Amino acid sequence: MRSRVARPPAQRLVRIALLAPFLLLIGTMIGLRVQSMLFESKVHSVLSRLEQFQLEKTPEEAVLRSLPELKSGILWSFMVNGRSDDRCPGDACYVLRVQNVPNGILFRLREKLSYQHDWIFKAAYLMGHRFWTFAAYVEIRGKKVSRYEYALSVEDAKSPANGLVGVQVLGANRASFPAGMVLSKATTRSEVLR
Repeated sequence: MRSRVARPPAQRLVRIALLAPFLLLIGTMIGLRVQSMLFESKVHSVLSRLEQFQLEKTPEEAVLRSLPELKSGILWSFMVNGRSDDRCPGDACYVLRVQNVPNGILFRLREKLSYQHDWIFKAAYLMGHRFWTFAAYVEIRGKKVSRYEYALSVEDAKSPANGLVGVQVLGANRASFPAGMVLSKATTRSEVLR
């Protein structure tokens, strides 16, 4: 029978010192992946409920029952007659935001560091961190959905920490456009966004 040889405490400390950074790196990568999975799950959940809404048919009560996490507010400031208008353009407006921009730890660190420290954020990107933002918006007129919108942006792989790539989807009836805007077949998307 072999007896176990006790290792000196110095060898244990060396092993722990070599193993700890590796375990910390793996733990961080797993945590970042879990964070991304939770974000993706939340976005899918909201979108699956948002797709149930029909313009001028779905009542306000059904919206709030389906998406109880909606809060009163607006998604964007509207430009009306050349001025920013932060009021709800409908009878009621609801918004939901899921994001790690601008309140995430790394984003706040990004604001404090200069661009010469981009390597930190490139390394975080390689480990699985992504800056992302998702917002959903529902506007009510006459106690029915008159506009719904969502926007999703994710960190750009070509320039981590310096840019987001996004998509915005909008469903609206004629009444939900700002006053004075007339849509015709000749109206372009850029004219609508001005």
